[in-house]
Amino acid sequence: ANSYLSEDCNPTAHDVGSFFIPEFSTDADQKATEEMIIYNWNKFLKKIEKSKIITPWLDVNDGNQPDVTLNMGHVLQSLLGCTRLPVNLSYGTIQFDHISRHLPKVNTCAPSILFTKTKELENYETFEEILLYIIVGSYGFGTA
Repeated sequence: ANSYLSEDCNPTAHDVGSFFIPEFSTDADQKATEEMIIYNWNKFLKKIEKSKIITPWLDVNDGNQPDVTLNMGHVLQSLLGCTRLPVNLSYGTIQFDHISRHLPKVNTCAPSILFTKTKELENYETFEEILLYIIVGSYGFGTA
């Protein structure tokens, strides 16, 4: 089942970035914000690919808190529910909500990311922090 449902390779930052297609606004100001978020998204994926993001992980079995170097499997586990890109889906979407004050949302069943708090996500450090919350808080973190 794994070989049927997902690619049998380690996806690159380019592969993941290309899988998720942004749905840009027609409003010029909103689109500029969205383009900055996509720039940060690609920067984040490149840092993951280069093993540049490390975060603590609490092992509930023994109480240890080792540092984990995030990899693309961690990212995909949180965004898709599996550690590989699916072969039976051609793309996922990135959407933007410029009004909501809620945290960004991820839908693993119909792959999509809804970025909220868009003005805040123009700042890369804030963007990275929010994505770390999504990844570390997802089911299966630390097992990918």
